[in-house]
Amino acid sequence: MSYYTKKTLYLLLSFLLCLQSKSPSQHRPPARKESGTPTQSVKAKTLPNYPQNDFIWPVHHSVRLSASFGELRPNHFHSGVDIRSSSGRIGDPLYAAADGYVSRIKIEPSGYGKALYITHPNGYTTVYGHMDRFTKAIETFVKKEQYKRKSFAVDLYLPDTLFTFRQNEYIGRMGNKGRSSGPHLHFEIRDTKTEEVIDPLAFGLPWHDTQAPTFYRLKIYELDENLRLLKSKTYKLYRKGRSWQTREYQIPVSASTLAFAIEAGDIQPSGNRNGISQIQMYVADSLFWSWQLSRFSFDDTRYVNAHQDYAERRLSGKRFHRCHHLPGDLLPSTYEGPTDGFLRLPKGETKKITIVSSDFKGNTSRLTFEVSAQKDPPDENKQTFNYILPWNEPNIIKQNELEIYLPAAEKGTHCLYQDLYLQLHSSPDRSSEYYSNVYHIHQPEVPLHSPMKVSIRPLRHIPKKLKNKVFIAYCQADGTTVNCGGKWEGDFLTANYDKLGDFAIQLDTIPPQIQAISFSSDMRGRKRMSFRVYDENRTARPIPEIQWKAYIDGQWTLFEYDAKSRTLTHVFDEQVKKGKHLLQLIVQDALGNKRIFEKSFIR
Repeated sequence: MSYYTKKTLYLLLSFLLCLQSKSPSQHRPPARKESGTPTQSVKAKTLPNYPQNDFIWPVHHSVRLSASFGELRPNHFHSGVDIRSSSGRIGDPLYAAADGYVSRIKIEPSGYGKALYITHPNGYTTVYGHMDRFTKAIETFVKKEQYKRKSFAVDLYLPDTLFTFRQNEYIGRMGNKGRSSGPHLHFEIRDTKTEEVIDPLAFGLPWHDTQAPTFYRLKIYELDENLRLLKSKTYKLYRKGRSWQTREYQIPVSASTLAFAIEAGDIQPSGNRNGISQIQMYVADSLFWSWQLSRFSFDDTRYVNAHQDYAERRLSGKRFHRCHHLPGDLLPSTYEGPTDGFLRLPKGETKKITIVSSDFKGNTSRLTFEVSAQKDPPDENKQTFNYILPWNEPNIIKQNELEIYLPAAEKGTHCLYQDLYLQLHSSPDRSSEYYSNVYHIHQPEVPLHSPMKVSIRPLRHIPKKLKNKVFIAYCQADGTTVNCGGKWEGDFLTANYDKLGDFAIQLDTIPPQIQAISFSSDMRGRKRMSFRVYDENRTARPIPEIQWKAYIDGQWTLFEYDAKSRTLTHVFDEQVKKGKHLLQLIVQDALGNKRIFEKSFIR
């Protein structure tokens, strides 16, 4: 059967299945047992519409997952599964998970590094990230495009006739390119039309897991009537038989409004601590709140900062799942249950709480404890503030030399997940590279969903020749700064940034550094040359930290940039013949400060 005949049959079959299904749902609420005891989580593999026999794992060695779908990451949910290398080194062969054609090839210094996208006739696309290399034919094609565009980073969308693969056909090698901490394959399955990512395990890929998740810690938040935090406390959890509990079964509280969070993980046979797939919370054995993530859009992935305890993640690195739903968490089809997870508990009442954590296979663990309102409610939050910013409204703050704008829900974007009681003050900085006060805009432990606009008017004159050398600096606690960019709007320098914290106008006239790692005047016998390049200021996305151009004998030459190691590398090929050559490497930072490395070499 030809590829295109198979594609037509797949489309016809998908259409018939849609006619047979009255209301295909991606997320289903858990059924409640008559006894009122917690039920097992719904298994993703039972959800409708996902073919169960179309895909295979893209490796031939035993599959060990070092990360699961939906794990809590900084500013995003993990969008696929990570398959470990068989040996801990790069080079494992990779294979097409199903018949299809290469629809996209993306190469970038960070992100997925080197990624292949294969579109399949059944309506899904598989993504293979952090690859070390593609097939020889694809490598030749990509290199030609890079030289044509004079760019290492390329994002190529291809017709369905250029590169096609049969299921289990070799597509390249596992690597460690891009933002990767070790050799592995990042593997995704996406809905081709919507670009939404879906848990690959929902497609029937064989996966053996009989171990239930592990509970580590419980966090209880005591809140006032406006959901402002009064205090919180973390409790270590202990296994007792097949369940988990706190050291003291009954926990005394004083506030009349409570919320909960758990730190939990799914330990794999390899020792990896992967994420969980579903949480259910019961109050007095009745379902009170639940969460499940098996599919999401990249436009919504930043809602992870509302679901996880963002402040705890920043301060301790621990990943706590909230068992409550912040009002500005608009991630669709994720939360179910009769309430938002906030428990109202009048003085004198005691409630039994059961939290059920599940992995994809439906293995469950239960945590049971009681909360008892034994004391008078504490006074309201005494923390001072300058402004109250409603989460669902646009907020504009104007002072003499500072303006802040936080958008509301416009075109699906907003800044806040809940009302913010904003603290704002300034302090002088006499350093020569600063042209303004430092403005302390609340605390970085409060997340923003989308960037706010910060506008600062300088306190001292900036010479005309330096106007394009200043930027809005985000000042971090360790003394480093992040370049947020800068655009002049009248007397104000403006930029957008997605974190609260300290801001100022800063000057940068220092060019980046170039350090030879593998280069000398005699390169005979060597396969590559490499350099480390770095700048003193980091940049906010999407501002590139550095830009570079390389020429050998006046001809543009391909150098690969690895952002995590900050290295530029050229692998010798037929472009550079044996003999004497002149290398010119030009590196420029985000402010246009430029450094040139120029030397001759023999190959």
